[in-house]
Amino acid sequence: MTFRVIPGSNLDIATYPFLPPTTMSGYLRRIAMMAAGEELPKATVETKEEGAHYYALPPHLLTTGAIPIGMKGIHKTHRKGPSNFKHFGFSQIYRKKIDKQENIQLHTWEYFFCESMVGFVLAESSEHLVGFKDCEGWGCKIGKEGYAVVHSVSEPIALQQVRCAATPSTLLSPESIELEDLYQPIEFYGLFNYQWSSKSSNMPGGPASTQPSSIEGYIPLSVGNPVSGATFTLDYLHDGEDIFIALSWIQALQRGLPKK
Repeated sequence: MTFRVIPGSNLDIATYPFLPPTTMSGYLRRIAMMAAGEELPKATVETKEEGAHYYALPPHLLTTGAIPIGMKGIHKTHRKGPSNFKHFGFSQIYRKKIDKQENIQLHTWEYFFCESMVGFVLAESSEHLVGFKDCEGWGCKIGKEGYAVVHSVSEPIALQQVRCAATPSTLLSPESIELEDLYQPIEFYGLFNYQWSSKSSNMPGGPASTQPSSIEGYIPLSVGNPVSGATFTLDYLHDGEDIFIALSWIQALQRGLPKK
């Protein structure tokens, strides 16, 4: 899989070693649509003025991103690819053979491999999570390159806020890391998050709706990817067992949501 690092070079395509929240949101939206029997919308990188639309989970469903479990690694290789920076063929859900010859050049390309990934969809009410069980067993294109299948979906889990030292179950907001935890192994990246329109609603029809999302653009988002086993003293949402979702990461993801 390739979850392209942004901003980046047109010739050196690097990947994040995790599933970004926005990519997870768009992926689950497509899965929900397929599970409901809806046809997938076409995806392009055209500007909104040219008719492009965003398709993500409704703003009341917050995706944390997903981190790999088990074997993982990044393979770097060389491959031929288009020289036109505006080319969006690799990003399309539907592909077809074209008659004209593309201008080709050599790219350095990274692929992320892992056995599985675990991520979370957060909501204020379990009623908003109804229907996700239907997504089990469905697969779809994910990221710039790749394919993933929803292996299992848990029942809704109630979370309580606690403060403790724990190994995070998700990504982190770098701003929240305490001084005494700066020695813990962690990788830092830059991401982008959705900037939702102030007119956004909870989208009639839920995640399976064919209505485009009311997204105006993107805002920058800093992220920390903890190395396996690293512990951080933070405020977490905790299930009483082994789930620790950093509260500061949730707050960072909420910055682009419409004002209530």
